[in-house]
Amino acid sequence: MPDAATDQQVDGVFDGQRMVFALQHSLTTYDDWSVHVWDQQTNEVRVLDQDAGFRGPLIYVDASAGKAVWSKAVGKNIVEVHLYDLAASRDRVIARGQIGTAWIVGDLVIWPQIVRPGSQAVFQAASLTSGNLVETPPGLSKVGPLTQIAASGSTLVWIEGNFRAIRAWRIGWPEPRTVFDSGRDRGIDDVNVAGDIVSWHSLEPGQPVYLGDMRTGSCTQVTERNGYTVSNKDAMVVIYPESKSSFGAFVVRPSRLPPLPEK
Repeated sequence: MPDAATDQQVDGVFDGQRMVFALQHSLTTYDDWSVHVWDQQTNEVRVLDQDAGFRGPLIYVDASAGKAVWSKAVGKNIVEVHLYDLAASRDRVIARGQIGTAWIVGDLVIWPQIVRPGSQAVFQAASLTSGNLVETPPGLSKVGPLTQIAASGSTLVWIEGNFRAIRAWRIGWPEPRTVFDSGRDRGIDDVNVAGDIVSWHSLEPGQPVYLGDMRTGSCTQVTERNGYTVSNKDAMVVIYPESKSSFGAFVVRPSRLPPLPEK
């Protein structure tokens, strides 16, 4: 860390050779940041991007197959999506507008964007290889109001409808599937995904963490209260409080789990 007293790592993704990570350089603001890459083969660390004076936030970092993706604010309500070729050291802006988090899903980059003033955000897509815009997959062409999005491998999940329902879509699926729908009972937050397993925490008292199985549509509570998850393609770490001052954790490997029983 350039300054161990204030710097924090806020995102990090390892693609098998390179780790792309973002640093926050302030304890009080989200507008002072930088994006770095560490190469396992050369042990080299270099800067890919940093706040250029607008003082706008960085919006997540993702990486896969030698490519890195991030979104950053460059003006009032204006966000750019960057696609960086790590081997060629080449940066390209592939989208600009009222955009949220960009994710790598299989061989696509997918992000939500408001394309017309006053309308809700819709999914847009580009080729991970070329960076060129492509047609949005049919399964993502019509979705409800989007609030949070997460992705892993070839799967995209999101919270839809005022923090009430979780939908999932995988490359090749004709339409999304509902993983969980709370109806009017309670809200949900902090969605994440690894393999066939989706995680979230409920906004009910105590905010326990739940896991849902896309194969069966069933879900189960895995922490008594609070907690969160960190995931990659086939690993999900569940972190939970053991006491007021300590945390425990366990690892879920979706490919080794039998499906949760059907409802």
